[in-house]
Amino acid sequence: MNNEYWVKLTKRMNFQKYTKYTKYYNKLLNIVLSEKFEWFKKIELNDIQVGNIYESKNLIPIGKIYVDSIWGYNQWKEYHYDSSFPTDEEVSFGDIIGGDLSKEIQEQFKLCFSQIIGSLKPKYMCFSWLEMVLVDEDDNTLQESIRRILREETKGYKIFNPRNPIYMEAWLNIGDEDIETYEEYGIDRIESIINEVKELEFPLRVYRGINVQDIKGKHNLINNPKYDNISWSTSRYVAEGFGNVVYTGIVESLDDINLEYTIYRRVLHKPLYENEIVMKDNELIKNLKRFR
Repeated sequence: MNNEYWVKLTKRMNFQKYTKYTKYYNKLLNIVLSEKFEWFKKIELNDIQVGNIYESKNLIPIGKIYVDSIWGYNQWKEYHYDSSFPTDEEVSFGDIIGGDLSKEIQEQFKLCFSQIIGSLKPKYMCFSWLEMVLVDEDDNTLQESIRRILREETKGYKIFNPRNPIYMEAWLNIGDEDIETYEEYGIDRIESIINEVKELEFPLRVYRGINVQDIKGKHNLINNPKYDNISWSTSRYVAEGFGNVVYTGIVESLDDINLEYTIYRRVLHKPLYENEIVMKDNELIKNLKRFR
């Protein structure tokens, strides 16, 4: 990459560095991209830059992206059909993607960035400073190394671990919360929510409010798509705020609850204190009946 060109471009676009967020952005991208794209192996970012272009924010990740070698070769041929793949120089990821694929990848990069930074939402995306590295599927040593790195990045993210990525995602969707507040006090707050769920006593009574026109009729909360929402509350007063008819029932065991999603929802809605319980299935609720 041309350093002189980079210096000139940096001055012209008034870049802002987001280096301190690189570790979190890198981790989130590895998780998200590995789920979205089969050709993706891993990403290693050194820095994140955001510059102004046409009065809009332009996101520029700097580092390396590792991709399946066959996919990479095919992408190169699609955009450079009259030249062979260069083996003695760096290849920019931006040189091999375009069209709908580029838009799809850009969207994931921008969404992950917004999750980490919060209110800053880039409009444009530049892959020119993201070096593409081909990974040969036959190179078992390299492949195992990549798998090990990804396992290290995601291990321990169990249901009762406050660093579970989906809990971090929930935290970053709360008002003005960002990655700094997540590290500063968010992890402790999430851990306290986890403990609240772990310490629930059973059998547990739950309530759910629904808005209906026929307030005297019977409502099927088991398999009628209109009423079978699996979100409940341990608070009657919360349920009454959600509808003009309230149902109640008994949850006999912690095993009947979708624990991860319950914790996620409690983190996401923590300012509301809704005491939410997400069931695996409403059929698991015993003595389900109308409360009022």
